[in-house]
Amino acid sequence: MIGGIPVRNYRADVTLTPSAGDTHIRWVADWDNTLLGRMAWRGLRAFYPEMMAGLVAAAEQGTAQSP
Repeated sequence: MIGGIPVRNYRADVTLTPSAGDTHIRWVADWDNTLLGRMAWRGLRAFYPEMMAGLVAAAEQGTAQSP
């Protein structure tokens, strides 16, 4: 990540795994345990599920529109 959240040493791994006709998404992120990092964690804890739900909805809509 280049910028956007006030954390140091941000690292994230996203793994997509086929699962019974669907795709399992695993997003794991880590950064330094600073005061700003803990504050960011609280916000991201709510944001990540919302973001993933939006990505899933967009992918499903795109699949439904494909020929």
